[in-house]
Amino acid sequence: MDSITTLSEREPYVTKRHVAEYFGFTPRWVELRMAAGLPCHRFGTRVRFRLSEVENYLAEAGVS
Repeated sequence: MDSITTLSEREPYVTKRHVAEYFGFTPRWVELRMAAGLPCHRFGTRVRFRLSEVENYLAEAGVS
């Protein structure tokens, strides 16, 4: 097995609250963006995010 991992594989998953605090938005804003395509990962009933994916999404969407 290859022991080399990419950054995205090592990047931790974070909660909706963490995303909201990190970017200065509310958890409700994160929920609304999820409905509009904000990348997230579902683990059963739990939803988690990778900050790099959210940053890329916001940059492409033109949100500062």
